[in-house]
Amino acid sequence: MSDLSFIQAKLLDSASVKTSMLDVCLSDIEKASTLMKSVFQSGNKFLWCGNGGSAADAQYLSKELLGGLVDHDRQAVPSIALTTDSSFLTAWANDTDFNSIFSRQIEALGLSGDILIENAVVGK
Repeated sequence: MSDLSFIQAKLLDSASVKTSMLDVCLSDIEKASTLMKSVFQSGNKFLWCGNGGSAADAQYLSKELLGGLVDHDRQAVPSIALTTDSSFLTAWANDTDFNSIFSRQIEALGLSGDILIENAVVGK
C-alpha cells in the first residue's frame, strides 16, 4: 500500500467513525453537554484525571475550559487537571499507594456539585 493510499484509508476510516457517532452517540453527547453546562452555571468546577496519554488529554481538555478553545474573551470555566502536581503524585504514591492518587485530591479539592471526568482510552 502506498503512503497516499494509507493516508486516504485512515482519513476515510476516521470519517466513517464520526458518521457512526451521529447514530450511536449523539444523544449521549447532548446529555453530557447539558450536564457540563449545568455544572458551570451552578458555580462548580471540572476535575480531570487519567493515566499516561489520558493524563495529557486531561491537562489539555482542562486547559481548553480554562482558556477558551476558540473564544479567549469568554468567561473562564473552573477546571483542574489532577495529573499536574508531580510533587503530590510522586510523594503520595511513594508514601501510600497509586490507587488513591486521584481520590485523595478529590477529597481535598472536590465539592458537592463538581464533576469528575476520567479520561480513558476505550479501544485502539
